[in-house]
Amino acid sequence: MNTQKNSSNRWINIGIVAIIALLAVNAWLFYDKYKNEETIEQQSVDLGEAQQLNMELEKQYYETLSQLEEMRGDNEEMNTLIDKQKEELRAQKEEITKMISTTKDYKNVRSKLKDLETQAEGYLAELDALREANALLTEENSKLGEEKRFLEDNLQEQIRQNDDLTNVKATLVTEKSKLENQNQSLNKKVTKASVIPVQNIDITGYKVSDSGKESKKRYANNIDRLKICFDAAANAVTEPGDEAFYIRIIAPNGQTLAVDEMGSGILNTADGEQVRFTAIKEFDYNQTATNACLSWEPGAAFDKGNYQVEVYNKGHLAGTGTFKLK
Repeated sequence: MNTQKNSSNRWINIGIVAIIALLAVNAWLFYDKYKNEETIEQQSVDLGEAQQLNMELEKQYYETLSQLEEMRGDNEEMNTLIDKQKEELRAQKEEITKMISTTKDYKNVRSKLKDLETQAEGYLAELDALREANALLTEENSKLGEEKRFLEDNLQEQIRQNDDLTNVKATLVTEKSKLENQNQSLNKKVTKASVIPVQNIDITGYKVSDSGKESKKRYANNIDRLKICFDAAANAVTEPGDEAFYIRIIAPNGQTLAVDEMGSGILNTADGEQVRFTAIKEFDYNQTATNACLSWEPGAAFDKGNYQVEVYNKGHLAGTGTFKLK
């Protein structure tokens, strides 16, 4: 009886233990299922977060690339900068993509996405500033180009005006030269017309005593002084006033008698020649015929022979004469 009772209790205990074991297994299976579901749920959340981050990254990256490309133009400096910025963005994107796939620190990933957004905004701001600077520079260049064209046009106008002035000046110079030539020609004609003709040239030799008394002589070795007289004819063209007559006495040997201490000198003729003269006779001329005389005493002996006399007025030969000393 006791043996049956003990056997019955043992099976009861075994059943209780089995039930407890089954309950434990069920509890563990339930817990494990819960954990797996929780892990799957977390993985699902992580996958969704990663997908969301990748979508945001892709959207932000390609929008930025599009905006950068819109900035591209003919400016090589800007295009080079855009290519550099795109390369930097690509490297940043690859780094963030790697973080999304290898880490669950999505807060840090989002911080990186924010940095990428800030970096992109900085790039665009830099390009905007450069574009504005280029626009200002283009405007300035355009203004400078307009100013240059204006200055070039003005310069051409000044050159044209200068050419015109040069031509006018050349014409005026030519006209002036013509007028001067005409005036010179006219002056020469007037001067020549105003030359006072000289007539009746008379040369007389004298011997001068110690007392100063003059005696006419015809022999050269007895003559101390020559007295030259001539008639200045009437000329209505000549203005009244002082007139100078240059007398040239040419000796038989062809030399002009001249003593500088006695007033001899060089005469510039109207023909541009230089003529040695013997003496000058000046007097007040009033357009009427006038007889004039002067004495010339060289203090040296005269040569015998034939002498020539030339009288000049206003650079022109006004009259000639001859005399002979024995």
